[in-house]
Amino acid sequence: MLVSSRVVTVNPESPGNGTGIPAMRRDEARTSALFPGLSGARDDASGPFRVNAGAFNPHAAPVEAVFWLYDGDGTELGTFTRTLEPGAWLQVNDVYREVGAEGFATEGASLTFFARLPVFPFVIAVDNRSGDGTFIAARDVPLLP
Repeated sequence: MLVSSRVVTVNPESPGNGTGIPAMRRDEARTSALFPGLSGARDDASGPFRVNAGAFNPHAAPVEAVFWLYDGDGTELGTFTRTLEPGAWLQVNDVYREVGAEGFATEGASLTFFARLPVFPFVIAVDNRSGDGTFIAARDVPLLP
């Protein structure tokens, strides 16, 4: 079986290509994740990008998902929490705006994620000019010493 997924922003004035999203096995669901490399992902005079984040809940029970946004120097820019209903997915459009951090310098920024049950978190950085998205793969959250 071959499985694929694609996201694209419908923008008739400046059509883009969107981005592919890899299919994942159920055992690849996770309770925590790190999404590094959000440099330049902001929507202000310095760059027309936004970062969308979300998750899919494969369980028959609701799951609370928490996201933390950090600047490159480790400063927490903000956090947001959502409840994923059973079998549902959600996407938060523009996490910088969601946490009140529009216009912050974001060189080396990252987003971390936590849920009590394994889910499928995702992050997509979107170029607002073309609508093209870039899928950012989840990484394991490093353990603190």
